[in-house]
Amino acid sequence: MNWKMQGDDLKGLKNFQANLQKLAQHRVKVGVLGGNTPTGQPLASVAMLHEFGSETKRSFMYKGRKITINGVPTRSFLRMPLRMKIRTLSKMDEVDKGMLIRGLETGQVQHPLYRLGLKAVAIIQKAFDSGGFGQWPRNISEEYIEMKGSDVPLIDTGLLRQSIASEVYKKGN
Repeated sequence: MNWKMQGDDLKGLKNFQANLQKLAQHRVKVGVLGGNTPTGQPLASVAMLHEFGSETKRSFMYKGRKITINGVPTRSFLRMPLRMKIRTLSKMDEVDKGMLIRGLETGQVQHPLYRLGLKAVAIIQKAFDSGGFGQWPRNISEEYIEMKGSDVPLIDTGLLRQSIASEVYKKGN
């Protein structure tokens, strides 16, 4: 970035500084930001179960049948993909740079943050496509695999995957 200042007019620099402070007041949330399953269970609790796993024996209804499994393995679909792809996420292309510069010049600081959130969501979606980039444990219950028609984890109804979103908010709200 080349910034050019002429004379004693610091108005542009002061405006830039004010907009930089605005940017520092905003954050991006990425993850399961709301919603419920058809039974009313918060999707955030489903997300937490899969993100961190559980050793507890669990029973649930699937396609009208009761399934019992011995725990749920950790299948991090938020932390792991973002950690693995942090360089991709943090890499700024020309569009990102342009949006950031325009945001700092105009005060529309949320726009580059919206783009960052969308990039994070895209990385998480790729994890769903690839079984956690090949790192998620496979489903092992033969009965469940047979009913589901696949041993690919976290892809049953698509609700969890569809609930992944991003949101820009002002710190303190």
